[in-house]
Amino acid sequence: MILSTKTKVYDALVVGSGASGGWVAKELTEQGMEVLMLEAGPPRIPTRDFTEHVWPYQLKFRGFGDQKALLEKQPIQRLCYACDEYSHQFFVDDHENPYTFPIDKPFLWIRGRQVGGKTFCWARESYRYSDYEFKAASRDGYEQDWPFSYKDLEPYYDKVESFIGVSGSREGLEQMPDGQFLPPMNLSCGSVLSKQIIEKKFGWRVMPDRVANLTVPHHGRPACHYCNQCQRGCYTASYFNSPAVTLPAAARTGRFTLISDAVVSHLLMNEEGKATGVYYIERAHRNQREARAKIVVLAASALESTRILLNSASRRFPHGVGSSSGALGHYLMDHFTLEGAGGILPSLRSSKRELTGNPAGYLIPKYVNTGSNTNRDFLRGY
Repeated sequence: MILSTKTKVYDALVVGSGASGGWVAKELTEQGMEVLMLEAGPPRIPTRDFTEHVWPYQLKFRGFGDQKALLEKQPIQRLCYACDEYSHQFFVDDHENPYTFPIDKPFLWIRGRQVGGKTFCWARESYRYSDYEFKAASRDGYEQDWPFSYKDLEPYYDKVESFIGVSGSREGLEQMPDGQFLPPMNLSCGSVLSKQIIEKKFGWRVMPDRVANLTVPHHGRPACHYCNQCQRGCYTASYFNSPAVTLPAAARTGRFTLISDAVVSHLLMNEEGKATGVYYIERAHRNQREARAKIVVLAASALESTRILLNSASRRFPHGVGSSSGALGHYLMDHFTLEGAGGILPSLRSSKRELTGNPAGYLIPKYVNTGSNTNRDFLRGY
């Protein structure tokens, strides 16, 4: 049985409460629209779920976690560097949230089903694309340009950075445009030494990471206190996450409603092929419900939003909504998280240690195929 929301029709319905969903809710409510947000997971409570100030000796497994339990409940999520005894609560239980893949093509799907999505444990790297990306085809003749340029997006980059707070240095690089930055994070002693060596030996630019961590108070949020455990939550909301930044902005309008533990299954469509709402399931009680709105925004992550579209097959859309070309669900582009190496710098050996942890490192901007530095045997850059 499907339980209706008593015919209430919202101006907009947003599925997902992470980086994109939170921003959509903020913008629409501030423009006077009444918005309903559905989130598949529960809310997070800082006093229960945040562990950035917990010491290893306070945990049973000293931060490494119960490996047997992790292997049983989170065999995929535990492979993410940020999923451990401190932060496993920000990742799904793989057995409660199963998915399939071809045996010869395994796919490790890292997921965070909660109010805020994965904004609790993202790396906060916040860079602007440039026309080296948007107009790359015009430079090297491969494939097609994007249908817009950096200048088209620049005012939106400005708006987002000014609101959420992004720290960084202004470098004047065409391939990595400057933004509306707060003061940059200081480089660590090791980073300063690396910068000196890299710039002298290779001539590459080295600069502080551009990250959504506050270095000064910003819109009522205090600056980072440099505990350097961002993936465990942040009591002071000193890095961007939607429950601390965009969702409160939406709530302050008085036109925002959030329903958590609401798993959307598919879209509700009318005879004209327009979305008029969604069907969702109450995670705790398994009740099926429907919610209606004039506009439906899917912001549930690339894969979850695609799932909802594919599940919305009908006589009019036999292969799912938005799938007339057959491309929906194909051509996924993923990215690597990190590769690492370590070493000891003899010149920095000391009995003293740096006083603070630094939640940001340094960045070497793109230097291949920029300006007159071209390599026709290698497309694009890194």
